[in-house]
Amino acid sequence: MIGWNFPSNNNGQKTALNDAGIEIFRGEPIASLAREVIQNSIDAHQSGDTPVEVHFTLDEISSSDFPGQKNLLKALSSSKDFWKILASQEFFDIALGALNSDKLSVLKISDFNTSGLTGADREENSNWEILIKSTGASDKPAGAGGSFGIGKNAPFACTPLRTIFYSTLDIDGLQAFQGVSKLVTHKNDKGETTQGTGFYGLQEKNAPILDTDLIPEMFKRTRTGTDLFIFGFSADSDWEKKIIQSVLESFFIAIHQEKLKVVVGSTLITKANLGELITKYFEDKNSNCPVFYEAYASGEAVFKENNSFESLGRIELHVLRGSNFPKRVALFRKTGMLIFERGHFQTPMKFAGVLQATGDEINSLLRSLEPPAHDKWEASRHPDPEYAARILKALYKWIRDCISEISHDAIQEEYDFEGMQQYLPDDSDEEPRQSDADAEDQTLPAEVDLVIRQTKKQNQAGDHSPSEDAGTDGDSGTTPDGSEGDNDSTGGAPDADTGGGGEGGGSAEPGDGKPAGGRTPIKLKKVRAFCSNPAIGSYKVIFEPQKAGNGMLELTIVGEVEQQPAPVLTAQMNGNVVEVDSKGLIGPISFIPGACAEITVVLDNPLRCALGVAAYENQ
Repeated sequence: MIGWNFPSNNNGQKTALNDAGIEIFRGEPIASLAREVIQNSIDAHQSGDTPVEVHFTLDEISSSDFPGQKNLLKALSSSKDFWKILASQEFFDIALGALNSDKLSVLKISDFNTSGLTGADREENSNWEILIKSTGASDKPAGAGGSFGIGKNAPFACTPLRTIFYSTLDIDGLQAFQGVSKLVTHKNDKGETTQGTGFYGLQEKNAPILDTDLIPEMFKRTRTGTDLFIFGFSADSDWEKKIIQSVLESFFIAIHQEKLKVVVGSTLITKANLGELITKYFEDKNSNCPVFYEAYASGEAVFKENNSFESLGRIELHVLRGSNFPKRVALFRKTGMLIFERGHFQTPMKFAGVLQATGDEINSLLRSLEPPAHDKWEASRHPDPEYAARILKALYKWIRDCISEISHDAIQEEYDFEGMQQYLPDDSDEEPRQSDADAEDQTLPAEVDLVIRQTKKQNQAGDHSPSEDAGTDGDSGTTPDGSEGDNDSTGGAPDADTGGGGEGGGSAEPGDGKPAGGRTPIKLKKVRAFCSNPAIGSYKVIFEPQKAGNGMLELTIVGEVEQQPAPVLTAQMNGNVVEVDSKGLIGPISFIPGACAEITVVLDNPLRCALGVAAYENQ
């Protein structure tokens, strides 16, 4: 007999509405739906060069065409009577209203060039059984995207009916059809309490329908692959836009590599129009997707690779510089799906980067470190957390080293004499860095340091604000879990006007001597800051205070459009150690007007960069 069946729980555990597997996707249900369904389709890709295709189509049917409508209505009513909790009452009122309406929306998701859900004719150990009847089970190979068997719950978060129908035609020519409803424990016609999950199909053994003559016409497949039907799809007016944005953000590598094509409504997403669609759909959205895609696809990006990273296989990194880029790296595995973004790189260079781990062993390891949402890597999930932490630390260090090398190479591309600016007339309408009287007293020193700046390419994308980090982030200290501390900061001395570069420096002249940021500045002149030993990140800072007092010295790394505190590790003045506080301020220092002072500092990594210099009185 065909129909809905909620098996008896034999007076065992009762199931309520709060299903953890569904709740995990309720925050962004449509975006999660796109990620999880497409990931599953990629994992089921048939061998060959033909890309996986995934189609999203929204339609509307008569509610009477919903398979087993009357039986499911009865189960919903019984569930409402069984659970008197207010939240449950509201849920069942909405579900009953949707299923009793004249029309019912249905989102159909179809994949092609996949193997389909194989093994529907077997009761155990098949892909069909794992999807339909198993909880928390996954039997995917090492290179696959999913690993928990939890992603299959994402579609249930997109319908008030909590009901999905599956139809497949697998590579062996077997066609199968079945429905799954994740409701709650309730009383069946026999007065027995049921399990929370029910099945539509052959009620004996809750088996799928395999006879094509018994499968309703709208559910039959003619090509190999799988269909998902989400009845009562919670669609708003911009559902297509949300799915497209999720596809572009999460799978631009897979699409660019021509492993994936996606159709959403009437929009086809392929490699040919990928860049155009990214530009169109992220005009008004705070996302780094455009610059990450540019970094990955641009021929101007710097490419780094390691074919045997930690003896685990290949990893590769694409890095593109841009004046408004977020200094972040998008992390992907072999499937071509974004896992998370990583930021907080201590470098004056602005850039966007894309890392992809393509080796089988490194993929297997990283996959084991991902939570069900596949949005971070956590060493504590590995059977040997210390080993996993070491690999993560090495991976992040490799990325940092590549960025540092690229930054070092970049600042040598262009030389200018910006270090001379404090001695030359200012062409702008802004206040001069020093008073006219000060400028007249200056004489050009015999030795002028060159300022090294990174060049700015003309075709870089505009400003993109970085999103919040997914997972543990940072790039300076490493925790026992393999993640690293957050030590990225921006800015510098308030109103600091810094010149300087790889071997040049400038002073931060706050102007009229008014307190800046609650601190009273001390004007400096004849300021130089240059790298004395690039191997260890050692710099000499020479300056002459214009007034006496005790205070602190602040050094900043000068980028193209912003400053950030220099990561000062140690400081010495006249052979004596000078303290460096937690904010990087050096001092206390006695400022003596008319006398040149010299301080040697060592940064916590061998950066070669422009340094700005500012001084402040003690509070």
